[in-house]
Amino acid sequence: MPGHDLTRFYVLLPLLAVFAVLEPAGANAVLTALGILAALHQLK
Repeated sequence: MPGHDLTRFYVLLPLLAVFAVLEPAGANAVLTALGILAALHQLK
């Protein structure tokens, strides 16, 4: 269910924001990975 995945994603956003403040380089890598996964998901 796409909606369920989106809900989980929005729950993780605040955690990602905190992570971005604490570890900018790590958060950047995570966002890049998420972007790649999202792009691959769109291609299917």
